Amino acid sequence: MRDSLLGRDVSDIDMATSLLPEDVQFRLEQKGVRVVPTGLKHGTVTAVGKPYSLEITTLRADVETDGRHATVAFVDDWREDAMRRDFTINAIYLKPDGEIFDPVGGLSDLQARHVCFIGDPHKRIREDALRILRFYRFSGRFSDTVDTEAHTACVENRALLRGLSVERVRDELIKILASQGSESVLPYMDAGGLFREVFGAGVDVSRLVNLYQGRADFMRLADPLSKLWLMLRTTYDMTSMSKKLKLSGAQKRQLARLDGCARMFCEFDSRYAKDRHRRVREVCYKAGVQCVSDLLIFFADVEKLPEHLAIVEAWDNPVFPVKGRDLLDLGFRPGSEMGQSLKQMEERWIASDFALDKQSLLTQT
Repeated sequence: MRDSLLGRDVSDIDMATSLLPEDVQFRLEQKGVRVVPTGLKHGTVTAVGKPYSLEITTLRADVETDGRHATVAFVDDWREDAMRRDFTINAIYLKPDGEIFDPVGGLSDLQARHVCFIGDPHKRIREDALRILRFYRFSGRFSDTVDTEAHTACVENRALLRGLSVERVRDELIKILASQGSESVLPYMDAGGLFREVFGAGVDVSRLVNLYQGRADFMRLADPLSKLWLMLRTTYDMTSMSKKLKLSGAQKRQLARLDGCARMFCEFDSRYAKDRHRRVREVCYKAGVQCVSDLLIFFADVEKLPEHLAIVEAWDNPVFPVKGRDLLDLGFRPGSEMGQSLKQMEERWIASDFALDKQSLLTQT
């Protein structure tokens, strides 16, 4: 609803109903719609369709909350459902006939680009501490400023973040860094001690904020996990960071690639001035396009960024032309010696800017 009212693209649609979730599921299935009971206990089912899948949630009221989980009761009062939500801009409803129902003044706040909690911010935060981080994400995305009362409440209740699971905090931080406008809220989060509360140590937010000031359009292309890595790399090594954030295997490999190539890019425009284009292609082959793109955005001279990124964008990884069976045909025996020879040939092929063909590589063996 928020994005639609602002004329932005809508990526997902959420619906609310006074019907009980079991009734919703039954009615949809009667019409041949596949239903996934994604959060039946909390009143949510997902109607699976193309191009959209719709989350449909029964109106709720909180019975009990502990800062992490809520026990809810299903109700038929739309205003009561609105009062349990976090921000006024998240409690705007659109009726089937196109009429807007706005019980807490969210529409005027949206038009004023003002993100604030519904009612007492301290109470809203104590119901679910993740709302602290959500406040900054929504402020960066929908507001030009940070509401003073809400920010103060977030800072005063920041210790509640310790009770959240690492996964919820990690995912919300990544969402913040993925949102346009995140650079405006990071200094508030840092000054309020939120990062120290989450990570137990300081992080380098200034580097990220300064990069946004000098190359904002490029920074919006960078992967949010790479931005988180940039903030934490002076505090944690890659292994500790992965353990701290409970990263997936793919995310760990992404950090390993960033760590492995970071030093070269820190020295990129001085040390590799004579052959920087070749070096860009080399690291694209070894580490992948997204990694190289992010490191260029973080460390390369801003004046040369369009030139370098154009190389990355046009890059299509070549295939190393020599296979193990080619060496077997030359009389090599399977084992470490053959593996080492293959590795050396591949390095020569990379050093030639991928120009040497199969015959040339085998002849030099």
